Amino acid sequence: MRRKFKWLTPMIALLPCLVAVARAQSFDNQASFGFRTAPGATLLPPAENPSTLDKSEPNRAQEMDPQIKSIVDRLLRPDRSRILLGSFNRKIVLEHYAQNWLKESTPLGYSISKSLVALTVGQAACDGKLSLDQKGHALAPELAGTAWGNATIRHILTMRSGSAVVDPVKSGWKTDALAWKHQQIYRGSMSINYYDMLRSEDEKKFQPGESFQYSNLDTFALTLIVQSAVGQNFVDYFQEKIWKNVQSAQAGSWLQNTHGQTAGAMTFSASPEDWVRLGHYVLDQHAQSGSCFGKFLQEAIQPLTRTYVPSRCYGYQIWNWCDTSNFMFVGYGGQYLIMNPAHQVVLYAHQASHAGDPDLVELYRKLLASAFQLRHQPR
Repeated sequence: MRRKFKWLTPMIALLPCLVAVARAQSFDNQASFGFRTAPGATLLPPAENPSTLDKSEPNRAQEMDPQIKSIVDRLLRPDRSRILLGSFNRKIVLEHYAQNWLKESTPLGYSISKSLVALTVGQAACDGKLSLDQKGHALAPELAGTAWGNATIRHILTMRSGSAVVDPVKSGWKTDALAWKHQQIYRGSMSINYYDMLRSEDEKKFQPGESFQYSNLDTFALTLIVQSAVGQNFVDYFQEKIWKNVQSAQAGSWLQNTHGQTAGAMTFSASPEDWVRLGHYVLDQHAQSGSCFGKFLQEAIQPLTRTYVPSRCYGYQIWNWCDTSNFMFVGYGGQYLIMNPAHQVVLYAHQASHAGDPDLVELYRKLLASAFQLRHQPR
């Protein structure tokens, strides 16, 4: 009997390695690296001189408020909150990783990406390439006859294209089948033309502007409209108008299908510190109330509609708590980039589930209070 199962011995010895490989290849772990090995991954180069991010006091916030440490302890684990970074005035005052390897990760933002598409729309408007009151078909003729073609850019930005009813539990997808079909963007290549996808899924359920329905397809339509309006690939335009000005330390990345169309609803990834840099870039631009883009951002963060989450409102693909004192870029699985203009606070969270969201909101409030104290401490 021992001779018959002699082959088990080397297999048992290999088990730790096999488990480690399986963990490294898990969907969550691939998401922590932004699926950058996928054939459609398109890297955006970092800046030669990254913008300032002072890391000299990464524990300052919890030194000021010991309760912060207890909240972090509740949150931090690989199946819940993987990365927590808090910054005040471009100074990191909170930094925690559930595992050391996450320090080198480039987490996927999922639907945080929608907010980045909105920023790109704003830049295109400021460049005179489009108007928010233009209809989609005027900029992208291939959308003619669809809900997105009949809706204005402003309608689409606020998830009011009128295309279909979307169940909030489906994370922006009209059906499970469509969600599963689009998984190809992560697992290999995506060969479906997004214009074809939009036409095949369109129901023209409502009049444009009539009903808020959180839909990934509205954001896909925006990426196609921008690409058509500016006459260049969406990723190239985003790199030129947004990412270059963030002055990142590492490369960003979008996923594209085989037609060179960007999965704008969910596929941007960046390093943890560059997510924070992005937050401060947005705050800096928001503060420039006299500029075209600053005015766009101030409009974009307005609580324009109540959502299916009672405490949250929606602007131009950007969330808030139904006022303008704070606003958020939010993604599937608990991805958050929360910003406060008054105190220049940014909190970035990369999570594997929404289970820790209430604790995360509490952490943000504590971080905000600590920043207030830092700002008003006697020098």
